[in-house]
Amino acid sequence: MKFFRLLVLLAISVGLMACAVSDDPSQGGLSDGLAGLITGTYDKRVEERESNLAAIKQAQADALSEQTNLKRDKVETEAEAVALQAEFETLSKKNDFLSAKIDNIEAITAEDKAKKARLKTSLTSLKKKINKAKRSAGKSSKGLASAKAKENKLKKEIKKLEEEIGLLEP
Repeated sequence: MKFFRLLVLLAISVGLMACAVSDDPSQGGLSDGLAGLITGTYDKRVEERESNLAAIKQAQADALSEQTNLKRDKVETEAEAVALQAEFETLSKKNDFLSAKIDNIEAITAEDKAKKARLKTSLTSLKKKINKAKRSAGKSSKGLASAKAKENKLKKEIKKLEEEIGLLEP
């Protein structure tokens, strides 16, 4: 009888050993579960998953930090765009003032009349440039840099015209 029990136990053991062993606890049965606990496979899987979770949480924290930085940059860029639009508006008003000033200058000689006409044409051209710059001043950092460069150039042109108009005034 003992021999028979031993034979049955041996047959069951061989049968269980012949089954495929899985590292995944959801796929295995009792023997796989015991094998996973004894060999430490389950602990390795838990550590691996915890490591993956920590990496995902770090990536999420990094993404949130970047999002916060981008939002801050967007607010700063929008504020710069508003300030730049105000500068263009100031340039436009200055241009209008100079145009009115030219209209009030009494041109006596033919040379003065030609200068006055040239200055009026220059102011009209400058007005178009200012309006174009106002429209093209984007809200991106690249667009703002370009618009600031245009603003500086337009300021120089207005300054030059102011000086020329001053020479025409009596």
